[in-house]
Amino acid sequence: MSLRQTAMSLDRGLKRLTLIQLAVPMALLVIGIGGGLLQTLMRAGIIKSPSALGLEYYQGLTLHGIINAIVFTTFFAVAFGNALVSFALRMAINLKIAWLANWLMLVGTVMVAVMVFAGQGSVLYTFYPPLQAHPVFYAGLALFVIGSWVAFWNWIPIYLQWRREHPGQKTPLSVVG
Repeated sequence: MSLRQTAMSLDRGLKRLTLIQLAVPMALLVIGIGGGLLQTLMRAGIIKSPSALGLEYYQGLTLHGIINAIVFTTFFAVAFGNALVSFALRMAINLKIAWLANWLMLVGTVMVAVMVFAGQGSVLYTFYPPLQAHPVFYAGLALFVIGSWVAFWNWIPIYLQWRREHPGQKTPLSVVG
């Protein structure tokens, strides 16, 4: 018995979107790791200055936490979800809505980053009082979260259509996940 190798085939537009949604967080991950290294060196006393590379300790901590815990994981989950749902159900997602979700997440990320780099958003990655950030920081965070919700709700119509067209069949495990 031989194993047949199959490639994952996706719509060209979805491939482009998926690559962008994976490339952006990977590029940001480098910045996030740099922020983590910077805060480690400052905390260890190797860097004795209250700021390094234009970032204070809590700016670096916020940058590291937001990028690594929120932006990277959410962008990756949305990219993976878009590709996996489309592939597993053999149905195209609505690319206009997927791009809208992507733009909301990108704009939100930029708004948050601008406020962190401007020193107006050093609230770690928990975002609750007593630490307070500029309203643009919270608006950017809201856009980012809404963008991820839009991506998720974009998967529901094709799943429901698949259920109607495949009554009695089990939902592919990858889609359930």
